[in-house]
Amino acid sequence: MSDQSEKFAEEAHNLDAARKAVEDAASVSAGLWLSYLFVLLDIAIAAGAVTHKDLARKSG
Repeated sequence: MSDQSEKFAEEAHNLDAARKAVEDAASVSAGLWLSYLFVLLDIAIAAGAVTHKDLARKSG
């Protein structure tokens, strides 16, 4: 095996490295999840603010 593949094999069995990778991924996904919730809330507020009269008059 080459030096690079040996290093990869050692890291594959290193549980601390795997745990750190999962923690890093979770921190990124938490920020994306919050962004998604805020966008969803904004769309819900915008859709809730439209009345039947606004749709009939096609007012923006």
